[in-house]
Amino acid sequence: MPRLRLASLGTIAVAVTLLSSCDDAQISFATGAFVDAPAPQIRVRWGPDFKMAPVILDSQYQRIGPFETSRSGELAIEFVVLAEGQESTTQGSFSLPLKSDWSWSVDFHVADRDPAQGCFGCVGSRSYALDPTLGFAPEYELWVTWGGNSISNPVTY
Repeated sequence: MPRLRLASLGTIAVAVTLLSSCDDAQISFATGAFVDAPAPQIRVRWGPDFKMAPVILDSQYQRIGPFETSRSGELAIEFVVLAEGQESTTQGSFSLPLKSDWSWSVDFHVADRDPAQGCFGCVGSRSYALDPTLGFAPEYELWVTWGGNSISNPVTY
């Protein structure tokens, strides 16, 4: 009988360890290629109260994060593209659903078509008009794409 009890406690300990290891939730932000002009700065804030310091993305192919998030509810995200340190008219906001064991990635691209069309793992995308003072050709837009993956059991693309 004590052996069964020890085996059962061991099984419970392993299960608790596995369950607690996938209790994280996080988000990261990145930039892709910027065509036809220098990379602008993008200031990103997120959270239910936006009290955390914003992150600044200021070069091509930059990734910042991951940052811890809540494990449920929705995460509000807002961004503004800066032109010479000043806010431009290129700005927006959206929200993402949160859950345990999940990592979101939000990527910013300047492109003439939706970059999510060739993206494995992208869940959504949205385009925003570019402020003419940023210097991009008129056919380009700022595209924001987002996708996610399990933290403990990620899908490899």
